[in-house]
Amino acid sequence: MKSGIPKTLALLLIIALSLPLYVIPAHAAPSSAAHFSGITQVETASDVAARKIHSKLAAELAEAAPQDQIDILVYAKAGTDLSRYLVWQLVRPFVYPNGLQA
Repeated sequence: MKSGIPKTLALLLIIALSLPLYVIPAHAAPSSAAHFSGITQVETASDVAARKIHSKLAAELAEAAPQDQIDILVYAKAGTDLSRYLVWQLVRPFVYPNGLQA
């Protein structure tokens, strides 16, 4: 009877250790398709910045020649220096919709 106890304990131990392998659902682990979709897409900082530009302005920039001037309206925090980006700038205080100035 003593010789059967170690075999029984070994069998129970194997079952106890292998049971979690079968209990984990297949969808819990990421599939190989999730790791590689076939298309590698690299996004740079300039891509992120370009997405912030309004679509109408991006279209106007695409059509314009490098020497063309484009009028834009920029909302920036007070004290922001945009002189290195803009050739000519008109600075006005922000006016809230109710008519009050900032």
